[in-house]
Amino acid sequence: MDENANDCPKSEERTDFEALRQVLQQSRAKLLQQIIAHPEACLSAAELDYRNPSLESSTVQYHLRKLEEVGGVEKLKLPKGERKRDLPSTFWAVTEKGRRLLQQAGLYEEIDHWRDLYERMERTPSIREIEAMPRPTPGSDR
Repeated sequence: MDENANDCPKSEERTDFEALRQVLQQSRAKLLQQIIAHPEACLSAAELDYRNPSLESSTVQYHLRKLEEVGGVEKLKLPKGERKRDLPSTFWAVTEKGRRLLQQAGLYEEIDHWRDLYERMERTPSIREIEAMPRPTPGSDR
């Protein structure tokens, strides 16, 4: 048996390393932190767009898809009966894996900073309307 065989990372370790690498990308880490900092730990893309004016909407969507691919976030949909016209029906929540990856990267402690910013943030009428709507529960099978 090759004595270096044990030096090769296992498939699971490579997957976790890749997930951690994805989370370490600054914009993605910021999105995870902002989602967790929300009182319901669940934000729509419109809310994330509003919180990140320096990013294009398509860039926010791209980062959310990348985070979803590595298991850092889950996409949640409102049931059809709870959806309202012209309001988001899809929300994003950070998974346990996403939380663990933020902790491993030493970025979880910054969430209190995002909570403080969230409390002081000025909101447009459309953002206030989105914030007032019902949200799917993270971890539910909706």
